Amino acid sequence: MSKVTAVEIPFININDENVKLIAWVVGEGDVVHEGQNIAEIETSKAMVELLSPATGTIHLKVQAGEEIRVSSVVAYIGDQNSPDLDTSSREFLLVSRSVVTVPEAIGPSGTRFSNKALELIQSRQIPLSAFAGTSMIREQDVLDYIKSPSGDFNAQNLLHSALNGISTSGVTFPANFSNFLNKDSGCMEQAFLDRLRNDAERIGNMESVDKCNLYRAHGADIGEGTFIGKGTVIVAPRIQIGDRVQIGQNGSIILRERFAAGALSSFREGLNVRGATAIFGQNIFAGSRIQIGGGGHADPWALLVVGDNVYLGNDLFINICRPVLIGKEVFLTQRAILVTHNIGHSVLEGNENTFAPIVLEDFSQVGMNSTIYAGARIGQSSILGSNSYLISAIPNGKLAMGVPAQVIRDAARSIDRPKQLQIAETMIRQFHELLSLKGTAVSPIQSFPFMNFDVFHGKKKYQIGFAESASPAGPDFWAGDENVLWTFESSGAANPSHVTEMNLLAKKLNGSSGVFVDSSREFLRKRGIRLEPGPWRYQMGLI
Repeated sequence: MSKVTAVEIPFININDENVKLIAWVVGEGDVVHEGQNIAEIETSKAMVELLSPATGTIHLKVQAGEEIRVSSVVAYIGDQNSPDLDTSSREFLLVSRSVVTVPEAIGPSGTRFSNKALELIQSRQIPLSAFAGTSMIREQDVLDYIKSPSGDFNAQNLLHSALNGISTSGVTFPANFSNFLNKDSGCMEQAFLDRLRNDAERIGNMESVDKCNLYRAHGADIGEGTFIGKGTVIVAPRIQIGDRVQIGQNGSIILRERFAAGALSSFREGLNVRGATAIFGQNIFAGSRIQIGGGGHADPWALLVVGDNVYLGNDLFINICRPVLIGKEVFLTQRAILVTHNIGHSVLEGNENTFAPIVLEDFSQVGMNSTIYAGARIGQSSILGSNSYLISAIPNGKLAMGVPAQVIRDAARSIDRPKQLQIAETMIRQFHELLSLKGTAVSPIQSFPFMNFDVFHGKKKYQIGFAESASPAGPDFWAGDENVLWTFESSGAANPSHVTEMNLLAKKLNGSSGVFVDSSREFLRKRGIRLEPGPWRYQMGLI
């Protein structure tokens, strides 16, 4: 006896006896999973998704485009060998006639909830605000929330339905990506949002301290030391800004769902953002006159996620008609253009019409004046050369250039240990020269017990050295107020408490901070060696 689940048209709207099945998004004989979107249905008031009530092989019984009476069966889900089902047969057992539809209930900030999701939320007494800033919530989303209240689960789809179907492999999302799970974080009062829209100029021209306090008073989660420049206004139902974030003057951030920026991120003047959700991680450095949004920014898929330690150059244009995902430590340099859609002449006349996301995986780089087209993807540690036009994908670790861009070689060359030692010793000499040219007194470079030199600034003495293996020198050697040891291999033994160890290969810092330590760290950062833990930003020092 075959167990079969019937998929029927649900009762969606009291005024509708018939609905239109706009399109099947699965094909005859496909394997579908419970909760998967299988069709689009148009009622007199909205278009909704029809979700699969079971897992199995689907057999379609009606054609797309037909007007269908409510409660009619439009498909069956059974095993692979039941293409011709006979409901009168004794071998046929109908085990379910239920179907899940996309929700009718609307919560804070326009979030939609399925009936089952609402039932579960009410039974567990979860505030609807826990899901504010999210497009659509289904039963499984609520179950995930209950199981992992700390946010340690695959939060991408819960955050935004636009991520459905996009591979996030190779992309490290920022920590604030899942902060929406904090039900009390950053939800703005609706009356204040209305006030912002009607009085944007006056509020934008307030002094930063007053502006930040005003936002906080009406629900925004804004950290200490944050600066919002004159003429800049942020309008979003959810605002989450970390400590010591800098947003320059004459900016305009208007989003339908959520704006988040992690600690120590910095945006210069003229930041313009439009869309649904824009999330920036920690320690972002963004230049001037960056435009995010463009055509299609009102679409429900208008999502931007930017990982930690990303560089965004001046005069960028990022179209987010479809999602743009940028991993950690990505370099997106000056005047680059990212477009997620193309509208030209009629698609029925053979002209191209593309709507697709763009993904820049961790450690990737985009050269100046380059264009990245809808659907393109840059793999981890890959480089798109300047003045290039990318229309496809670059594999991990490759350099691509040209119009259209083609892979020409590996992005990085292989380096053995003798070459690494040579580079490290050269960096010590370069740091010595830079400090001297900046007017700081330095001793000659010594070679014992390893390559090192002293630095004198004000009434303080600093020491720096490089040793391949970090075997601690004797306590009599380290005599500076701050002492820095560059190394390739941590010894595992504790260095003296006044020595800060910087492992150049592991990119790890162990020890205290200070003016000279920070100057050394900044010197390394400019050579691509960004040390953890973070976030960290160079504030002041000797270089």
